Amino acid sequence: MLSKQGAKKLVQAQPLRKMMAVDEYLCLMFDQHPRDDWKNKFARRDLRAFSANPLLISPTHYTYDHSYFSDTEASVVIEDNGVKDEASVVIKEKEVKDEL
Repeated sequence: MLSKQGAKKLVQAQPLRKMMAVDEYLCLMFDQHPRDDWKNKFARRDLRAFSANPLLISPTHYTYDHSYFSDTEASVVIEDNGVKDEASVVIKEKEVKDEL
């Protein structure tokens, strides 16, 4: 579940300017990501996240288990080369903010 306040925090961090997998982004935003260099890209990391114990939903496979599939797990990190398509990013961010 995501509250309106939580959604605003996620959008205000401008995630479209720092493209990454959503599971990485969420961990960064509640300050539980292992990579400090990625954390440093987001100044405000105070999203509140909660979990149930026992879990309500459990994965059927974990990373690198037999039959595990991920379209992002083995991806390479693409560093920012300074080339930006500002117009499309700004337009998309405005669309997302308007929906909130």
